[in-house]
Amino acid sequence: MQALDYESYSLAELHEAYDHLDKDAHPERAALLSQYIRNREEEELDTINGIERHKLARRRERFAAFLIDLLIAIVSGIPLWLYFGLDRLQQPDISMMVTAVVYSICAFIIIHGYFIATHAQTVGKHFLNIRVEDLNGQQATFSRYVFLRYLPMAVAYSIPIIGSFISLADPLFIFGKSRRCLHDYVAKTQVGYAPSQLDD
Repeated sequence: MQALDYESYSLAELHEAYDHLDKDAHPERAALLSQYIRNREEEELDTINGIERHKLARRRERFAAFLIDLLIAIVSGIPLWLYFGLDRLQQPDISMMVTAVVYSICAFIIIHGYFIATHAQTVGKHFLNIRVEDLNGQQATFSRYVFLRYLPMAVAYSIPIIGSFISLADPLFIFGKSRRCLHDYVAKTQVGYAPSQLDD
């Protein structure tokens, strides 16, 4: 069967083709049409929000990078848990909280420092090929990333009671049309796509 050029279809035409397609007989074409519909809906939403297509990283890509970095943070925190013990972690004192913050900062820089310094990426962002940029679309510097974007939030998260609300509010900001979390507003950054690295 001749392949159809869905690139030239409007969103309405894509929906019409999908609705009239025998999905049981043509499952691959149905999956292809479904993907085209999702991509076209994202393009139209970006147009409504005034966002240039492919300029800013999609929310799902940022979320996937976050999950990778979260897993790394959990694993890197195991030595700290073993050192203090679960009983003491349930009733933390000031010294333990300060130690935990310093440990987390050091672990973050040790694990992600190379990618931050060279590509403005954490390990998770590196795998998703996205990076932190300033508002002009230029790669964020190490100092902006660490001292303006990461450290203020790491300290804020550690504040008793208030820190929990900040940690919850921070990622919710990404649902705004600019796709920037609270820490992006603090550091005046955004997350875009890393340029393709071509081999010489």
